[in-house]
Amino acid sequence: QFKEVVSDFNVEIFDVTGKVVYINEFYQNSDLVKEIKIQDEINKGIYFMNIKTNEGLITKKIIIE
Repeated sequence: QFKEVVSDFNVEIFDVTGKVVYINEFYQNSDLVKEIKIQDEINKGIYFMNIKTNEGLITKKIIIE
């Protein structure tokens, strides 16, 4: 029922130096709820996540502990 609301989107996670540590595309026909599993090699710290859709870009700060 919500699939008309959610469009395809891309997720990028990068560290404070701008290095991309995760990138993935998600499509409208997949599950509504998304879980992003980050590899164990990524150090604890502050990262930024870009979520890009056809409607725009959202950037959020995330902390990995």
